[in-house]
Amino acid sequence: MTRLLKDVVASQRRYLEDTLGVILSDLAYRLALNMDNRQQLEAILRDSCDKLADCKYLYVLDDVGMQITANMTREGIDESQLARDRSLRPYTAGAFGNTSFRLSDAYISRRKRRPSLTAIYAGVQAVWRFTIRR
Repeated sequence: MTRLLKDVVASQRRYLEDTLGVILSDLAYRLALNMDNRQQLEAILRDSCDKLADCKYLYVLDDVGMQITANMTREGIDESQLARDRSLRPYTAGAFGNTSFRLSDAYISRRKRRPSLTAIYAGVQAVWRFTIRR
């Protein structure tokens, strides 16, 4: 990778971290007040989908990486991923106990085989699926 390309990627990552960090920080605070109430967590996630227009999925993990809500999307709720263990997925590496916000490296999703990026803030995961245009 050329130096110019590395600088562009680093700049874009900083922009995403700054932008998403603020939004997800607010979301994590509201969710933290309701961690024992799955229905309330999912209602908060549903209401947050509009603020994260480019986000494909929103969900909450517990402190060991177990998914404790359904996936929330702009199209609705997906119950199929509830109770999924995400602790060993590459995008959660280093996410627990080290920092309140982490932006994953780009990766190819396991199920849909699409380029993806995951932002994690204190157990709240926001997953972006994106298309590489040529």
